[in-house]
Amino acid sequence: RGVDILIGLALVPIVIDFLDPERYGIWLVLVSITNYFNFLDIGLEKGFRYNSAQALAEGDREKAKYYVSTTYATIALIVGVFFLVFLTMNPFLNWSKIINASSGLSDELSTLAIIVFSSFCISFVLKISTTMLVADHKPSIVNLRNLIDKSIKIISILLLSKFIDGSLLYLGLVFSISPVIVLLLITFFIFSKNYQEYKPSLSYVNPQYIKDLLQLGSKFFIIGIASVVLFATDNLIISHLFSPERVTPYQIAQKYFSIPIMLYML
Repeated sequence: RGVDILIGLALVPIVIDFLDPERYGIWLVLVSITNYFNFLDIGLEKGFRYNSAQALAEGDREKAKYYVSTTYATIALIVGVFFLVFLTMNPFLNWSKIINASSGLSDELSTLAIIVFSSFCISFVLKISTTMLVADHKPSIVNLRNLIDKSIKIISILLLSKFIDGSLLYLGLVFSISPVIVLLLITFFIFSKNYQEYKPSLSYVNPQYIKDLLQLGSKFFIIGIASVVLFATDNLIISHLFSPERVTPYQIAQKYFSIPIMLYML
């Protein structure tokens, strides 16, 4: 966790040097917009974490299998529908106006949005594997995933900066592909090793278990929406009131102020 935090802090100036404060601000706003949709699972992930932890603790492997497969199938269906709606709407969205960026960046932002939302949707489904690990009291592997992800990003940006000028599209590709690769590896590893018997299967998808998942998960769903309003709207508000460039110093200041919270969590 400590190394993960340090790399996360070091990543900020490296990315700013690769781009510039305005483009980095645009990137932060776009990422914030994707965070608005973290509640797409309608609380299923939190419900899965609680119910699968209980099933594993009680040794009810059969029920745990149903929870795993049903959660994967339900979230994949929800995210799939959302992504199709997004692809249909994206050609009609004026991202320059949404983010308050230069109109000359409209086409680039439209392409970047597809890349970012594609990564978001794939990661949204794959990250269920990390929830499984936390439910089984193995959060260290999840922390390792974050460390590897950030390490790939920082190495990739350092290499790119030596060969090309700063580009939002290249940054988006690096930051979108990296988490997907890491989550794919973790998912493949855990379901081919220690959790092989819980590997998702259509034969274990049972709608009646959705009620169990939502019983507690729906409460987290409400909390999730509140968190989005509180913590994920700042960048968009600043971008519209001032400019995307002003998002950068705000985020840097926020990272400094978050250090005591990180230390407390450790």
